[in-house]
Amino acid sequence: MNNEKQTLDSFLKMNPLAFEIIGLMLNSGKKLTITEISNALERKQPSVHRVLQRLIDLKLAEKEPAGKFTYYTIPDGKKEFIKRSIHAQTRVKANIQPPLFMLLSIESGISRILSESLEKEDLTVTKNQPIAGKNFDHEFDVIIEGKNRIVVEIISIGDEDNQQLFEIAGRLADLPKTSINTIVLVIVGHLHQSSLQYLKNLNIKGAPQIEIIILDETLSEMNEKLIKRKVVAPIEKLLK
Repeated sequence: MNNEKQTLDSFLKMNPLAFEIIGLMLNSGKKLTITEISNALERKQPSVHRVLQRLIDLKLAEKEPAGKFTYYTIPDGKKEFIKRSIHAQTRVKANIQPPLFMLLSIESGISRILSESLEKEDLTVTKNQPIAGKNFDHEFDVIIEGKNRIVVEIISIGDEDNQQLFEIAGRLADLPKTSINTIVLVIVGHLHQSSLQYLKNLNIKGAPQIEIIILDETLSEMNEKLIKRKVVAPIEKLLK
């Protein structure tokens, strides 16, 4: 494996959002603005911008200013190379579930599997319902009403995406324990040990308990069976 391919394979494995962005750009057949990419993937623009900049640094994407807008695209000479790397990342045996990248996004796939699994247990499950904090309203990917009220936030994160960790700390400080018992962070991608320790040490008086689930598998491994084992099962235990 040459160095360029090894770098791309590693980058796609550690950055699920990069995988989604590249897939969208390859399939669109046209140049896209950061707003179009963010809206299509239902992701925040700062996260999309960081990934796009890294892709440009790796010469896997390029940007083209045009008046008030900046358009992003994959260079023609790189398309087949990228397609081969994506194929290697998503190759699965015919007798198992397809990888989650085939859904709208990895996050939406995990949210769907979690919600459907818990609804079968007669739990009340809602999505993106605002919860009032001390100063702001907060939305979470999944809200579970059982013996305890648990909210789930699903985050795709990369090595350099520490800004999201500070945002989590801010949200935690704003939420009273009286409205939420536990916040479960499902983190898709690689997280440095120091960042993981930072999250585990978040202990804010009067704030909800925080639980962390890390999904650091290759995209081809992220099928429904794995999500049920590594995400659904631990959350079910918290509900008991």
